[in-house]
Amino acid sequence: MGRNKIQIHKVFVIILLLILTIFSLFFVSEKKNPELRKDFDKIIPRNFGGWEFIPLKTRVSNEKTSFLSEIYEAKFRHPKMGEIFLTIEFGSDSRKKFQLHMPHVCHRVRGDQISILDPLEVAMKDGRNINTALLDWYYPKNKAGALCSYWLIIADKAYSSYFQISMSQFFAGLLYRTQDSILVRIDTFYLKTPNVKERKLLQFMISIFVRDLYQSLGEKEKHLLFAEK
Repeated sequence: MGRNKIQIHKVFVIILLLILTIFSLFFVSEKKNPELRKDFDKIIPRNFGGWEFIPLKTRVSNEKTSFLSEIYEAKFRHPKMGEIFLTIEFGSDSRKKFQLHMPHVCHRVRGDQISILDPLEVAMKDGRNINTALLDWYYPKNKAGALCSYWLIIADKAYSSYFQISMSQFFAGLLYRTQDSILVRIDTFYLKTPNVKERKLLQFMISIFVRDLYQSLGEKEKHLLFAEK
């Protein structure tokens, strides 16, 4: 009789956890906090390591900012490397319904051709390695694509694994716990699909940009954008 009560208790706990999970994922209201800004335009230097800031002609769309606390988009040009695009998104809530524009999700939804590549490891001069996710996307409608490197920071921890990101969002929703999240994304565009040698050159370009950006920041800013401790 005692064993039956224990089994019933376990089943009840499991059912209760499932109910709480479903409730947190579908019925808990989530909204951005526009007052929690990081002011990325003041944090990112206009010129660093030979990279020159180039103003963008287009503004960030309302669709992108509808559920984000802040978004920063900029183009940088290097006399030897070429042009590169930097996007930084900040959300005050990392739960599933409130997630940032993850490249491996958004480009697939748009109908782009996606190739998930091996992660890119960038060696810093101070001996630290920055790990980033890496993918190649191509938009048939515009006949253009890019090599895209990105990482996500949730609660002062850097993630470049989609599985880790998904689990963090799941538990944030389960516990009704809002967490700051920052997406750092770097794109190098092309009009013609690059061959192996050309892709390696694009990866090298991204590595140099990441290294130079890291070197240009103070300790506080490194912690914010790279989870530097």
